[in-house]
Amino acid sequence: MPRPAGEPGLPTGVSRTAVVIAQAREAESARPDRLFDDPLAGPLAGAAGRIAGISEAGRRAGEHFVLRTRFFDDRLREAVAAGARQVVLLAAGLDTRAFRLDWPEGTRLFEVDLPGLVSFKERELAGRGARPTCDRTVVPADLSGDWSSPLLAAGLDPDEPIAWLIEGVLMYLTPRDGARVLGRVSELSAPGSRLAVEHVNRAYAELPQMRPAMSRLTSTQAAWRSAVEDPEAWLAGYGWRASVTHQADLARELGRPVPAMADPRAVGPARIWLVDALRDDGRHPGPPARTSHDTGRHLRVVDPYSRDTHPHLRDTDPYSRDVDPHLRNTDPHPGDTDRRQGTTTMPFTDENVRELLLAVGLDPGTGDDALERSFDELDLDSLARVEIATRIQDRFGVDVEEQLTAEATPSLMRELVTERLAATGA
Repeated sequence: MPRPAGEPGLPTGVSRTAVVIAQAREAESARPDRLFDDPLAGPLAGAAGRIAGISEAGRRAGEHFVLRTRFFDDRLREAVAAGARQVVLLAAGLDTRAFRLDWPEGTRLFEVDLPGLVSFKERELAGRGARPTCDRTVVPADLSGDWSSPLLAAGLDPDEPIAWLIEGVLMYLTPRDGARVLGRVSELSAPGSRLAVEHVNRAYAELPQMRPAMSRLTSTQAAWRSAVEDPEAWLAGYGWRASVTHQADLARELGRPVPAMADPRAVGPARIWLVDALRDDGRHPGPPARTSHDTGRHLRVVDPYSRDTHPHLRDTDPYSRDVDPHLRNTDPHPGDTDRRQGTTTMPFTDENVRELLLAVGLDPGTGDDALERSFDELDLDSLARVEIATRIQDRFGVDVEEQLTAEATPSLMRELVTERLAATGA
């Protein structure tokens, strides 16, 4: 039976995005012309707590998730066909490739992700009697910390080719953390290793169409923090020969419409990079050195993860003014006093309500009638409503989560909170 999101062990924050992806894979698996079959996606999404009433932006993202899944399926198949017998999925989420793909005999697959998500996933898979089609090992670790030591301890052999997949995660890391991940991946990769990776450029993160989604991601502690402008040059610095596939070309190849979020006619220079790379030369431990044009000798920089070393990395911190001025301060009630400390707070006004709506992804251009329109009409899904209810409870000490249905309006929410505050004597 599905349990409510937020229960200990269930995906939260960045891990919560894995539920949306699993739902997209479930929907694709139900199509007669499906690009892949993922029978475990639906049960895992249900157990994690489905995100009901996904917004239009979320549905458009689902088209991307489907194409991305098939693209990386094919890249991993190519890698093992070429002889790789080690596969590593970094930030695996609710990925089930270990169960749904046909792996050659002797393939070892490692899944690395946060301990809480790993525990949840293992419990659910075991309860369903799921059996992998390869030798599968899970490695609880945080990519912002030391993940390679436990991976090596689990049996990864850096002297043999490895097929790496870094799907849907690098944009959530800071440029520094992303550089560390790529540096360590490169150190561990013998010649013949393959790397499949996804990233975005800054123009994509700054698309007006993406502002509601970016706001919502920020509100759930899943903000995008970096972008890459030239993935081929970026990966070349680590010793990889990379090629980029445009989503429009991939969609046409697979007989699908070009997703609106990847159509150059709609997004201009904005790009979601789908990259495949080969490690076919000597090892390059860590980020590249800079070359002095005066002497031709290599000069090590003081900070090997600085932007001087990697000019292709760009920080897209959503709190930055030049990314989205509406996100400079995501606290919907600045200056309020925490009710949990037993002191007073400001009234719950229309201005407070609108600030809450903006914080979870309301389009800033929405008219003055926003308070009288339903959450569904405002394109604010269940995840956004849960976040609003959480903020209200944290700041005002009242629980209105059950009342924030898709049909409810912000005006009704304001009246409800005001009544409950009055009842408590606030």
